[in-house]
Amino acid sequence: MRIYLFLFFMVGVSILWLWFLFFITRKLTGAKVIAVIIIALVGLVVFFGIKYYSFYLYDPKSFYIIPAHKLTYGGVRLFDFIYFSFVTITTLGYGDIIPLHTLTKILTILEVLMGVSFVGLILGRIVIKRES
Repeated sequence: MRIYLFLFFMVGVSILWLWFLFFITRKLTGAKVIAVIIIALVGLVVFFGIKYYSFYLYDPKSFYIIPAHKLTYGGVRLFDFIYFSFVTITTLGYGDIIPLHTLTKILTILEVLMGVSFVGLILGRIVIKRES
């Protein structure tokens, strides 16, 4: 039951994040729009990175991390999950960190959808700027 509450919370935060960005960028013009979107994107990457790291601390089996990565850096750090979050949101996907738990997979899907939405938001704002 708690997993569903957490998932509902994460979906709600993500929808509010996009809604806020959509309405805040309507009143901005020029480079300010892109700056706000980039700052929000970085904030989202860090937010998801912290969530992934907290899942890893709670259950280390929720992610598979290639052994060479652990040996090279002497363990898993918060930065590793911020890196995973960035790779996920850009839909790059190297495969060195893999979500295994159902909830971490759902969060990863949610983050990918947020990343695609950000691209749409940026392109939409550029088109609106060019038309006016």
